[in-house]
Amino acid sequence: MTPFTRRIAVTVAITASLALAGCNGDTATNDGGTVTKTVTAGAAPESAATDSSESPIVEGAEDGVVGASSDSASGTVDAGSSGTVAFGATYTSPTGRTISIGKGAPYTPGESAYVGDNVPAGAKYRKFEVTLVNKSAAPFDTNDLYFTATAGDREVGMVTDVEAGIDTPTSTMLPGRTLRFFLAYPVVVGQPLTIAVNTVDGPVATWDGVTS
Repeated sequence: MTPFTRRIAVTVAITASLALAGCNGDTATNDGGTVTKTVTAGAAPESAATDSSESPIVEGAEDGVVGASSDSASGTVDAGSSGTVAFGATYTSPTGRTISIGKGAPYTPGESAYVGDNVPAGAKYRKFEVTLVNKSAAPFDTNDLYFTATAGDREVGMVTDVEAGIDTPTSTMLPGRTLRFFLAYPVVVGQPLTIAVNTVDGPVATWDGVTS
């Protein structure tokens, strides 16, 4: 099984032990954690979504509380559970582990890249920096992570381009460590892009926005 087929189930979806953390979209969490999005100091923060529908819960956490509060001094917005996280925002799980998916940047697959067959007509490619921070007291096996995605109205597969440093991680993170890596997908400019983060134990959080 290739690294590509091993990590995607494809809708772009960390263990019950990660339960951590965006294009532009609403801010949210799935398991009672919080989301932090950096905003320009002095600017009005985006309104937090208030969809009260239930979200999948992971690692036995209690249901999240819908709502948001702003901190003008730190220039961040913290939101409660409402389904999705904006690209560029950081999701924090009840365990303290965090994950963020940055806003997409233009990317051209190399000659040795694997892009798969499910590429929408007229698609462009974007890469996304993912940052994991293991703030818990236990190690985290990143092999437990997988990501799924949709672009427009199509499921899309993750690009694997090892020479360009685009691939999912396979290492174990010790407590207190940070890990950064890149994901890439075919996208349709002007259409929604959704990347869902999952672990073997269930969904963690979903990033959603419109691709530019």
